[in-house]
Amino acid sequence: GTDPLTGCVNRRALENRLRTDWRIAKRRGSHVAVVAIDLDNFKTVNDSRGHPVGDIVLQQLAGIMKATARDTDTVARLGGDEFVVVLPDTGREGAMTFAERLRHRVEEFAFGPDSAPVEATVSVGVALAGGTDPISPDVLLHEADRSLYKAKAGGRNRVYS
Repeated sequence: GTDPLTGCVNRRALENRLRTDWRIAKRRGSHVAVVAIDLDNFKTVNDSRGHPVGDIVLQQLAGIMKATARDTDTVARLGGDEFVVVLPDTGREGAMTFAERLRHRVEEFAFGPDSAPVEATVSVGVALAGGTDPISPDVLLHEADRSLYKAKAGGRNRVYS
């Protein structure tokens, strides 16, 4: 259930956790938010600095996400440079606050080796489901991904909901 490079949960574990959090939100009448995160222009890092530096950047990004998330949140790597964070019991304001805090921390961080740091930014898409919303976990993931691509299309290094 864990991605070996980043220590984040993998896609299968993410889907299980999201279904569980979604069912709890439905039962309690609370919310669950999904935040999709993608490193901007990550291919350039791999192409210009090599995959070992790219791996360091991914590990450092995972560390920032885990440090920003609460103990009850789930940080997952879907593959490549795409990540998802599930925020149970989190409404729109809390999800947007989390997303902006994460975006800012990434923007300020010096990635890569200390001797040759790499600047990096993230684009972030946010989707939300209330306990009474007729939305499935799969649709919620899809909506977060759609918001992520709107953030990228809007100029990258931004949050879109």
